[in-house]
Amino acid sequence: MLSFTLGILMFIVFLLELIVPSFTYWFAFIPSKAFVEPWRWVTSLFLHANFTHLFVNLFVFLQFAPLVERKVGSKGLLYVFFLSGIMGNLFYYLSYVMGLIGDVPGLGASGAISGLLGATMVFYPYLTLYLFFVIPMNIQMAFWLYVLWEFFNSFTMRYTGIGSAAHLGGAIAGYLYAKEVQHEIY
Repeated sequence: MLSFTLGILMFIVFLLELIVPSFTYWFAFIPSKAFVEPWRWVTSLFLHANFTHLFVNLFVFLQFAPLVERKVGSKGLLYVFFLSGIMGNLFYYLSYVMGLIGDVPGLGASGAISGLLGATMVFYPYLTLYLFFVIPMNIQMAFWLYVLWEFFNSFTMRYTGIGSAAHLGGAIAGYLYAKEVQHEIY
């Protein structure tokens, strides 16, 4: 499955970040360089700040990516992953333009993974998630609470190292993509 290949790619890129100190700088999404170095819109999706960041993203990615891939195939998974990740970077960029964050590098697959959450919610609306591994919650409720949380954090928190705007943009993109292709699947 392509979902596992993407996970392995994220891990390999993280190893490159550890081996080559400037690797992260050259490929992270830096808002002021977004249009002069356009590769950053995509390359940043495979970078991670530390092992915990990578572990959490891979854990969540491997929960949702195979489900989405079953519904839309490998090509569809790639599409929603990159669409959501790029839309996440666009929202991150807009938060920079609006003065909500400084010119802080953004990195990680969180925006893309948020899109996979949105797509999973559309394709599997009755799926139960376990919040904090204990509290059962319908994915629809979890998704909309997540969107509200990230929306609120995008406008009320100064940058804390968490790209709430990227998460929000990715979630919206994945949700809209899944709503658009849903009729083709069923």
